[in-house]
Amino acid sequence: MTVALIWVLRALVVLVVLRILFRALSGRRTMGPRARQRIGGTLVRDPQCGTYLPPGRARTLTTASGVVHFCSDRCRDAWTSSHA
Repeated sequence: MTVALIWVLRALVVLVVLRILFRALSGRRTMGPRARQRIGGTLVRDPQCGTYLPPGRARTLTTASGVVHFCSDRCRDAWTSSHA
């Protein structure tokens, strides 16, 4: 291998690592439109952990401001205790 090719490969590895670090540190946990389409239609977001799931699989809680969707009873209970 030539020296130039080795430097190009190193630069690509560094770019991939930087992108992974940026995504991990930015705190964004959003799903792209392709992922939503693969899962199938509209998704709701759990306010406690940020998980996206279909409304039919969500645990719901009716509040004065509307319906809140959760991925599990554990997230629902944690959210309820922190908002009491």
